[in-house]
This record gives sequence, structure tokens and C-alpha cells, in this order.
Amino acid sequence: ESRRGRYVRFPAETFAKMAEKAAAPSEEELRAFYGRHADRTSSSDEPGYLKPASVRFEYLFIALDRATARIEPTDEEIERYYTQNQKRWPAGETTTSGENIPDPPPVPQSEPSSRPLAEVRGEVVEALRTEQADRKSWDLLDEAGRFLDYGDSLQEVAARLGLDHGLEGPVPQGAEWKSETLGTLDAEMIDKISDAQENAFSSAETSRGKMLFRVREHLPEGPIPFEEARPRALRDWIARKAREEAERTAWVCSNASLTGGLEQGLAAAMERLKTDFPGHEPDPAPAIETSAAGTKAGNPTAEAAYPEP
Repeated sequence: ESRRGRYVRFPAETFAKMAEKAAAPSEEELRAFYGRHADRTSSSDEPGYLKPASVRFEYLFIALDRATARIEPTDEEIERYYTQNQKRWPAGETTTSGENIPDPPPVPQSEPSSRPLAEVRGEVVEALRTEQADRKSWDLLDEAGRFLDYGDSLQEVAARLGLDHGLEGPVPQGAEWKSETLGTLDAEMIDKISDAQENAFSSAETSRGKMLFRVREHLPEGPIPFEEARPRALRDWIARKAREEAERTAWVCSNASLTGGLEQGLAAAMERLKTDFPGHEPDPAPAIETSAAGTKAGNPTAEAAYPEP
């Protein structure tokens, strides 16, 4: 049987504003809070300040779209590519309009017919340019590798061949990484980079292009230093304090509601807040609402419910 009830919600974000204004943690409290969470990674339920193992690497990179833009296939190359790959552009089936006439039986063919080159020329050119750009990219990186073996610097090779170069990281292991230059590096690619020896060049392919990379530094797993983690630890402390205050206030409201109803419970809760947070009452103030009994909002909301008579 469905029952209805009345309830008061105490959103934690409202209490976060109060906690931030009324009670900042002492240095000792904040350091202790950080210390309790320094050996764990952050999650949706708990803060954490343990950073995973990571890697820092430098690279030479060519974006596929830039390599493609440099290529203009000749008519002879286009015709040859089309002839060698006609199966990629099969002729579409024809249909009869008007009356519903059964299709004639198929005529056996040794090879499927293809759409004419004039009709698919744009697609052929695009496919050919992409393949040529792919080969050209690897050729450029091979050439870059030879210059590096001769002792040229990354900056010199990048300028000579028109490649991008830079330093990326620290890149954490075990997760996807998005780079403004390189594009997306999935976890498998990051593991490959992390497994490479320091100061030795290797090649790799990203979502945006191809690169030569050299690991400069492997960084082990470990806690983020306190001073670096301080702003985050303060936000996490306030969020934790807000949840605790929301739950404590909901308990006061529920307790008083057992004897005097939800209006008296809300009044008791507000009185408690005036005492503990003078001059920092909730904004907006909690309101009594009516809904299906038992309806609960998940963390970070505390709730006091009272069945309707």
C-alpha cells in the first residue's frame, strides 16, 4: 500500500556555505584530515591524496590531418588506386518505381560491379590521401630518428622537418589522458610509454597522429605533498563537515518530530543551527514538503521524514 509522508531535506551544499563561513579548520585539523586520506586514491565516497605512478616524456609529433593536407595525388595515382580497390565502391542495387514487380533473378558475376570513378572520385582521393599521409608520417619519423641518432636536438629536428615537439606529463598510469597536441592516449598506450626505457626513442600512434617519444622520468606512486594538496584538502574537509552537520541537523529534526510533528522538528533544527552557527542560518531555509513516504535523496542530502496521519 502506498503511503504519503512529509519530510524536510537538509542539502549538504547549503551547509557547506555555512561551514566555510563559520568554522575553518585549524592547521592541525587540516593536516590530520590530510594524513587520514593520504594513502588512498580519491573516489566518489572518500577523498584521497595518493597519486598513481606516472611518467613524463618528450616527443616529436606529426598530426595526421596536417600530413594529409600536404598531399595532392596525381590523376595517375588516383586511377591506379581506384583500379586496385574497386571493391570498396560497389555499385548500388537498382529499384523499380511504380508497380510492385518482382526483381529479376540475379545474374552471376565473377566480380561485383563498381561505381564509376567519376562518381566516387572525391572518396577515392580522400582514401588515397589518408593512406599516403600515413606512410609519409612514418617516413618523416624515421628520418627524424636518423637525425636524432646523429646527435641533433629535438628542437633542431622539429624545425627541420616541420614537426611538433614538447614535454608531456606527469601522465598517470591506469587511466586515459587527453593532450592538447597529441590527442587521446588510452590506458594501454600510457602503459606502453611507461614501460619504455628512459632516454631511448620509441614510436607510437595516438588518436590524432604519430610520434617519437623518449621517457624523461618515471615517477612512483606516492601521496601528494601536503602543501600541494592543501586547497583540495580544505574543500574536502568543508564537504565532510557539511555532510556531518546536515546529518546531525536531520537527526535533531527527526527526534523532535516524534513528539511534536514535523513543524516542531524543523523549529528545533533551526534553533540548533542558530546556536551552533550564529549569524549563518541556512540559505535557503529548509522547507517542509509532501511526497511518497520513504523517498530518499542520496548523499549528500540528509532528510527527516514524518508519516502523514
